[in-house]
Amino acid sequence: MSESSDPVQRLIFEGFGALEIADNERALRAARELHEHSHTSAYEIEARALWEMEARDKAIDVLKEGVTVAPELFVLWDYLASFLSDEARYDEALQAYYRSRECPEAPVAAVDFNIAVIYQREDRHERALALIETIAPTETLPLVVLEGARAHSLNEVGRHADAMARTAACLSQIKEEHEVDPEAVARLLSEHAYALWILGIHEAAYLEAHEAVALDKSNRRAAWLIREIIDERSDLAKRWRVVVEGRWAQQFDDSGQDYGFMATYVVVADTPEEAMEYIRPFEPEEVRFTLTLNSAVDIEDQPDIPKGVYEAVVPYHFFPLDEHET
Repeated sequence: MSESSDPVQRLIFEGFGALEIADNERALRAARELHEHSHTSAYEIEARALWEMEARDKAIDVLKEGVTVAPELFVLWDYLASFLSDEARYDEALQAYYRSRECPEAPVAAVDFNIAVIYQREDRHERALALIETIAPTETLPLVVLEGARAHSLNEVGRHADAMARTAACLSQIKEEHEVDPEAVARLLSEHAYALWILGIHEAAYLEAHEAVALDKSNRRAAWLIREIIDERSDLAKRWRVVVEGRWAQQFDDSGQDYGFMATYVVVADTPEEAMEYIRPFEPEEVRFTLTLNSAVDIEDQPDIPKGVYEAVVPYHFFPLDEHET
């Protein structure tokens, strides 16, 4: 297989670059040409593009072919196992993760952590806890990630005081650190907040849940807590798919170009205007005042469930603002 010629390197750069900006058609074109060069990166690029285009079975089939052609490549096994897990095909995902451990230089701790995540998805939390206990933190799998996962399973098996104590200890250790994954911190906060709520400390739980969604708007535990604590219901409530628009607070380069963004939410509210008020706390504080309603689609009546945000779709869609908009 050709792994180093200039045309191949250009195609690799083009394919992965296209994935970064969600230009999936361009990524597929690069993957097709890489297949012609018999380069193994074609399988990863093609599968990831297909996955983002919702062609999930095709993405999995591509990866299955890839691990047959290049069984030593950990990245292909890793994506295959991850995609199978996301499709709730847990037995197949576990087999792929077990096989991935045989690859040269496989990050065994990360593989075991992902196996623990599958146990959590299967509601086998005691088994997940037992496996997490065997995993030592690494540079790519820091303590904050391990403790967030551990706290989730502790909460799920009813050990709320333990979950609260461990998350509080971890949060106190990382407050002064600057380079901590905000999603991992959000998970710690949401699990700590959940334990607080179960133990009857509702006001603190509500505040921490809002801290969590400010760091990671896709955190479902925190969104659930906010809805449950407010517990607002209405005979007029509907489920809406809402697209909001705003002005991003930072520039992406030195060109001086300002950017707008669109973000999609699924919200239960009486009206799109009310949905906007539920959405605002999920966006960064510095952009909340710029948010406007782009569109709202009425999905169905929802009179019997708490109002609020049910899903914050990621990633954002960014676009350059015209001069008259800036």
